[in-house]
Amino acid sequence: MKRIISACIGVLFFTTPFHSANAQVDMSQCNAALVKSTYNKSTSVASDWRMSSLVTKEAFDDLKASGGLTAVLYGVPVKGDYNAYKQDSEKLRQEHKESLTYNQQVNLAWTGLDPNGANAYIECIKNIGANVSGLQMYVQYATEESVVVHIKWYLPNVNTATIDWSIDDPALQAVVARFPKTVSQGELIETLPRTQASAAVLQANATAPNGATYPAFIHFARVPPIPQPFPEPTVCGNEVTWKFNVHETDPSSLTLVDGPTERDVFVQWTAGAPNSGNISRFQIKSISADGSVAVRNLTPGDKARVKGKNVAIVAQKSSIGDSQYTAIGCYRVLDPQARIWRLGEPAFKPL
Repeated sequence: MKRIISACIGVLFFTTPFHSANAQVDMSQCNAALVKSTYNKSTSVASDWRMSSLVTKEAFDDLKASGGLTAVLYGVPVKGDYNAYKQDSEKLRQEHKESLTYNQQVNLAWTGLDPNGANAYIECIKNIGANVSGLQMYVQYATEESVVVHIKWYLPNVNTATIDWSIDDPALQAVVARFPKTVSQGELIETLPRTQASAAVLQANATAPNGATYPAFIHFARVPPIPQPFPEPTVCGNEVTWKFNVHETDPSSLTLVDGPTERDVFVQWTAGAPNSGNISRFQIKSISADGSVAVRNLTPGDKARVKGKNVAIVAQKSSIGDSQYTAIGCYRVLDPQARIWRLGEPAFKPL
């Protein structure tokens, strides 16, 4: 039996462990299969770094052994082993001051599942519930508008049962009221639209002809949108003159930030020619927390946004002799707590 209820725009739901025959079945043992089924799909789930804490060592190692591990896993670069991956995941969590609960992660993962059920996660669920008697419910997959719930009734020598449905989200009560009041041996599918409820529980109580009851329920929860990178400032402001005293081929630099934690830095170079005073090039150099170095060439009028625990402007001289180079520019440093770009302090100073 399949009935599709008209969908409405709202939030994504998820299901926690399903219950059956008055005993809880722990679905967390299918987490590794859930990662394998969603990490490389063409959905927002695959690029959401908040999902990275769901990745277990088992899932990471399995993907690596099978050749399925990509350069980026749930929005986090894969640079080395599992420990390095988890460190980068934690760095993002601290930077954005946001994380998802386990329930929200599983919720979000549903949009990456194959609607036809051809994935390792659904197979894991089916294997766990194969020999469980009573009423079972789990989310088969979800779209941006709705959640598809799979319902199964199985009890030896008991072909039918009556079901009492309830849900504590008022927006869904009329929908749930239309769900079937009896269930036969086998499976059926019902679809719930998303709503704006922060949390809800779909409860089903199946009663066999002998009066025995078999409850099952699904927990739903809302997931906030993924945090977007803080936009660059439209105007850097408070331009100052900065000078480089360059000797022969030794580079000279101006340090913008230098500390134990990584910072976002926005630099604007507004005036000055790279060949003045025999300066061959200007670069912005950043060193990340793990020691990796990134270098970007700058030309007059350039704006650059970089990230690092150490960020500096570097002037490289190609000819022999001393010279001084003067340029005009400014920089700002992102304050992650206040979510604003603060003017660089102290301002550029002559070397």
